Amino acid sequence: MEAAQLLGLSERTFRRWCCRYEEAGEAGLLDRRLGKASGKRVPLDREFEVETLYRTRYGGFTAKHFHEHLVKDHQFNWS
Repeated sequence: MEAAQLLGLSERTFRRWCCRYEEAGEAGLLDRRLGKASGKRVPLDREFEVETLYRTRYGGFTAKHFHEHLVKDHQFNWS
């Protein structure tokens, strides 16, 4: 518990890290999310659509203003 506090971790997280270290050594402590796409990522077809809209219709808009139009006019649900 003391070690977890010194590291700024919860006791549960520290125990899990200890178990991962005992099982896999230093490799067990690496961030396992690296190289994986986020579940919140914009789908590729929508990404292309947004880029095309910006280049053809909304060029020169600020990011905030452009996003407001995406949400209002194009049913864009990502931030």
